[in-house]
Amino acid sequence: MPKRESRGYTGSYQRREIDLATLRWALGPEGPFAQGPGYQYRQDQIDLAVEIATTINNKGSLIANAPTGLGKTLAICVPLILAEGRGFVATSGIGLQHQVEDTFVRAISTLNSPLPRPLVVKGRDHYLCPVRVDEFVDGDARNIRRYLHNGISPHGVLLGDVDRVAGTLGAIPPAARPYVERIVPKESCFGHTCPQWEKCPRYHLTSSLSRTPLVVLNHALLAQWARIELLQGDLADTSLAYHPLIIDEAHGVITTLTAALTPRLNLTATKDLLDTLDQHWGIDVAVAVRCLRDLEDAIENQLPSDKRLRPRDDAPLVGISIPAREVADLRDVLASIHRSLRQRKPEAMASRLVWRNVEERLDELQNATSRLAKPLDDAGSYYNVDVLNLRQRAVIVERRPLSIATALRAAFQGPTVFLSATISTGGDRGLKNYVRLVGKPVGHRPLTCVSYASPFDYDTHARLFVPRDVNPRETLDDARGHEYIRTLVAASHGRALVLFTSNTRMMSAFHAVKHYFETISNPYDSIDCHVVDPHGGPLDRGIKLAWLREKPGRVLFAARAFWEGVDVPGDELVLVIIDKIPYAVPEPVMEEARARRYAYELRRLPAHARYNDLRMYSTPHAIQNLQQAVGRLIRTETDRGVVAVLDNRLLNSSEILQALPLSPTTEIDLVCQFLRSMPPTGTDASK
Repeated sequence: MPKRESRGYTGSYQRREIDLATLRWALGPEGPFAQGPGYQYRQDQIDLAVEIATTINNKGSLIANAPTGLGKTLAICVPLILAEGRGFVATSGIGLQHQVEDTFVRAISTLNSPLPRPLVVKGRDHYLCPVRVDEFVDGDARNIRRYLHNGISPHGVLLGDVDRVAGTLGAIPPAARPYVERIVPKESCFGHTCPQWEKCPRYHLTSSLSRTPLVVLNHALLAQWARIELLQGDLADTSLAYHPLIIDEAHGVITTLTAALTPRLNLTATKDLLDTLDQHWGIDVAVAVRCLRDLEDAIENQLPSDKRLRPRDDAPLVGISIPAREVADLRDVLASIHRSLRQRKPEAMASRLVWRNVEERLDELQNATSRLAKPLDDAGSYYNVDVLNLRQRAVIVERRPLSIATALRAAFQGPTVFLSATISTGGDRGLKNYVRLVGKPVGHRPLTCVSYASPFDYDTHARLFVPRDVNPRETLDDARGHEYIRTLVAASHGRALVLFTSNTRMMSAFHAVKHYFETISNPYDSIDCHVVDPHGGPLDRGIKLAWLREKPGRVLFAARAFWEGVDVPGDELVLVIIDKIPYAVPEPVMEEARARRYAYELRRLPAHARYNDLRMYSTPHAIQNLQQAVGRLIRTETDRGVVAVLDNRLLNSSEILQALPLSPTTEIDLVCQFLRSMPPTGTDASK
């Protein structure tokens, strides 16, 4: 089939029906992609692309478990390009967004498509603010100019997308980081009311949305759409609800969407904001303070006599009934305060930034109080649970949804595809779990569920080590776990990623292992251990990954942010150590609420449709996280390495083991011998 001639993009979003024969040819051994470098024929990739195209043609829904190595990014892009209409791809993290963008660009060129380059939409803290640039002194501007050379504005500093112009956030040198962090609008943004809005990269971004057919979002922006807020109105013209939406890394989007759909009222932060309004803006907040006190009293009256509204880190969630009348009174008073604040808009730009920050916080409070002031009806009480959260050094009341299915049906009414390498937690039941989480598609749209096998030969290229004598619940076993880390890291000559479920355990292991290797000599390169700052942002994450890739002998200790989204193929990473099974922290209040909903739904279902597994309400947390951690190791068909889970409970958990691609071994000597068979490039394996 000949390559199609480019007709030039006309700006129309009218989708064409995707020709499945053309799609199979394009990705097949006779197609245009086969003529390029690095091509691999993957039948599962073609099958997945056909499923996506069929879903788009039929305006249906698709849930697909597509393991790493399948080539799912290209399978996502090609159908949307062949449709020549508007389409959205949502994924998690900046790195994956740019990976999707680069694949789109390559595929558009290969297919000679008339579509323009896709638009990557990120949060506002990834774009530099011209207002903050104007506030800089010349010395700061010269420092930024030295490090961020490309994209210089008349102000002498970079304006635009931090990630693209500077490479990636992680590529920005440490000396430039303080300057970059000071000129991104993390706390407040004027939006359309900004005097320099036309110079702002966000303005150019939003003006491009109406002209760009292909858009790459992240999960956080997708969640904002689900709340019908759309970046404070900036993305209101995207019409996302009725166009094809492909959600990559969909295993994590449930948590993001649930958090976005949970209205929260932070009573501690509200009290601090009222103090600010009184002291700095001269607004009378006495009535609001009284309403807040009434609300606190109404909540405290529901607690047992020995409980008080005192935040502490180990406080369990407490089930309450949010007092709607008191919340409504607070909402009305906050609306009056907001009107008063708008009349005090300052002239000085620095003061206006502070003013805008306060106004945004008032907007959030009004939104939360408006949602919480609506009392739950009988049916709503089975699908939502009111809780008191005292863990975050604050008094917070929340209305947590037990299902996001209704919101998803309302927000995404076009063709919808959910994709992930770990969307299934084992067999058909794992996919059914996810179906129950996201709900049935709207109307009579067809729903398809597919699962593909991994293309990797795990039995040959990888080992799973689980020691018999380490139980993380026993404090005395921590030292034994540190000893296993030292033994495995020495055998692998570094090249290791050590993942932890808590910062405390991470820092303890890091100091113990680092001290050990600083006092011995290594026959190859010295083992160099680094730890990821628990409070660091994307900059710290990118720099640490670049450091790990530079040369052998390096060991990176990291917590939850590195369990997924880390891509280090080849022999730069041959060992992944996991400190323990990442079980979810049990929440009695939430479990009780799920049991209540379970009983409610059983009464409403016909006998043939009933189910008897309460775990259907949530994808097993431990399985998904372990699958993601294992996926950090084997990224290509030639990768080799060892995954070590330092938790003997795994040996007795058949459900988790069945969901993992490897069978465990308890023989440390055999594992170390396997690691020594993979010496770093340029070393002698016989040493």
